[in-house]
Amino acid sequence: MKIAVTATGRTPSVPIDSRFGRSPFFIIYDMDKDNWECVENDSTASASGAGISTAQMLAAKGVNAVITGNVGPNAMQALQAAGIDVYAAASGSVEQVVEMYKRGVLEKISTATVSSKHDAHPVAGKTARIAIATEGDYVSQHFGHCSTYTLVDIDNGQVKNKAIVMNPGHEPGFLPHYLAKESINYIIAGGMGTQAQAIFNQLGIKPILGVTGTIDEAIEAFVNDKLQDGESLCDH
Repeated sequence: MKIAVTATGRTPSVPIDSRFGRSPFFIIYDMDKDNWECVENDSTASASGAGISTAQMLAAKGVNAVITGNVGPNAMQALQAAGIDVYAAASGSVEQVVEMYKRGVLEKISTATVSSKHDAHPVAGKTARIAIATEGDYVSQHFGHCSTYTLVDIDNGQVKNKAIVMNPGHEPGFLPHYLAKESINYIIAGGMGTQAQAIFNQLGIKPILGVTGTIDEAIEAFVNDKLQDGESLCDH
């Protein structure tokens, strides 16, 4: 019995990745042999079809079950066609979710949790907590140099709460960990440096970049699964 877990790094101690097709790594646990194997996901840079090719790669590895945060409809169909069961886990390390699987406490899912465009944003009706880099009423172009962060709780496609957090100051590598303490799932900004992007991904938080306009416009687009993830507007 082989279990593949979407992972932010190469060891079982790292946090799980919330994405399936775009997860940079998979940690495969062989229950029969009690050993771990790290597999790099070559589909992360694919323009399309990442979920399908990732499912095919895992099937070739003899995987019987997948644990992940989100999976799209095409990937779900490919996994089911390969006879691979899918289990949902919101957070935790790879080791922790495997133990949860062994105890039978993970939810087995049979339908997609995200839209067909990508497996990073939740479809309308899902629950998430997002942070938006903001300047006044607008999305800030610079993640690290914005004045405030707007935290938004979304439940069943409805905005339940909004809060403002002041930017405590920009230091390399500090802000991602600072915002992670707010239990966010996504960070929205116009631009962000590559180091900050890498840290967010390691923490299981998805950056959504290239966003402009007002805060309310960004929230509405996110809730309706229309917020496009583009290129960073700055190279800081």
